[in-house]
Amino acid sequence: MTSAAGTPGVDVTLSPRAARFALRLGGETPPGFAELARQRRIERGASDRREQVAAVLALLDAKPALDTELCGRKLGALADVVGEELFDRICDMDLADCAPSASERHLPQPGLLRPEGETLLAATGSDPRLAKLAEIAIALIDGKGEIE
Repeated sequence: MTSAAGTPGVDVTLSPRAARFALRLGGETPPGFAELARQRRIERGASDRREQVAAVLALLDAKPALDTELCGRKLGALADVVGEELFDRICDMDLADCAPSASERHLPQPGLLRPEGETLLAATGSDPRLAKLAEIAIALIDGKGEIE
């Protein structure tokens, strides 16, 4: 434990975690509860958005396989992951110029859509095709349709 003077004349014992936080503050006023609560919502929102982009990217990358899928239950389960309206927009897209052939890509299981999408997101820096699909995924999520 580290001792620190929080208030003149009062000695406070800080946990190691609190001491590291105090050092990072460097004398600045610590954030209040409302600010910390808002920050958690922002981080959660960013995480939720990244998961959604990952799921849509996985579907876009597997678009040829998606176009040939006939099982209504599987299509419904995939739609549940990204939302029916967004799923319909993905299905309506023509990605012949930037998606691999159906033989090169499988259609992910609904429970694996986000993890597979995360793997694809990690590769966007070195793969221009995936980078383009990620741009399209973001545009679809934002309701702007396909980026030309």
